[in-house]
Amino acid sequence: MSGNKGYGYLLGFAAIFMWSFNVIISKYMADTLSPIQISFGRWIVASLCVLPFTYKAIWQARKALLHHWKLVLLLSFGIAFMNNFVYQAGHTTTAIDMSLIATTGPIFLVIISKILYNIPVSKKQIIGFAVALFGVLIVISHGSLTRLSGFHFVIGDFWMILNALTFGTYGALQHNRPKEISPFTLLSATTLIGTILLVPFFIGATIEQPITHFSWEEVGIFIYLGIFNSVLAYLWWNLALDKLGNLKTSLMYYTIPIFSTIEAYFLLNEQIYESQIWGGLLVLGGIFYASYRNRKDPDIERA
Repeated sequence: MSGNKGYGYLLGFAAIFMWSFNVIISKYMADTLSPIQISFGRWIVASLCVLPFTYKAIWQARKALLHHWKLVLLLSFGIAFMNNFVYQAGHTTTAIDMSLIATTGPIFLVIISKILYNIPVSKKQIIGFAVALFGVLIVISHGSLTRLSGFHFVIGDFWMILNALTFGTYGALQHNRPKEISPFTLLSATTLIGTILLVPFFIGATIEQPITHFSWEEVGIFIYLGIFNSVLAYLWWNLALDKLGNLKTSLMYYTIPIFSTIEAYFLLNEQIYESQIWGGLLVLGGIFYASYRNRKDPDIERA
């Protein structure tokens, strides 16, 4: 593995580690704010953080941004609403169902990448995806796949499908990122536009559910969400996509249940089961198998 690809994997796993806290934070704030209020809060903080450093670069790249306005608008939509769909889903569906549907995100990424850009997929990568997905199923079912037979579709499941579809689309569109716009400038521009897109929804949600209580601890959570979970995590993820391609980067997304399980153990005092350990090993094994390339492997274009 070259140093450049190693750096890409480091960035990808760092982004996933940050995102893995979403479930814990959304549970903590579920009784205080609505999903759209949480989304708007994190992105307004992110916008305030990036604007002082990037407003000149955004202005200088304005012609390129306007030229690629369709791509910029789609990425902004993904920025604004992707995690909001998760917050919405948590109100009506179970954690097992949410975890199961969330794992389709990388699959959507591969399918959309194939449709839009005809990116080739090797047999090794297909096997790696299958092994990683099986590992996730082992984790979320605690080693008993028969538990998944009780799956019932509710409105929350629909929100999670939208989240997975948005995740896949957002990742696939990074393949078409204009080279004349730096990753951080594009992220900053889409963050600002995404925040603006959320304004009318935030106003409507606040009229329906006024904010009556807001502690300093919650302020700290929003600062974390805005800086680490939003700006840095998305920047790292986009750079990983650029260095590794869509297929290899999307495989790393399957490690979110592993990170979430470890965090729940330390932060929520939840028990770690043997099935979760074995499932986690399968996830890591699938990622390694799909990503490792020896001299006998055919030369597949970086996807």
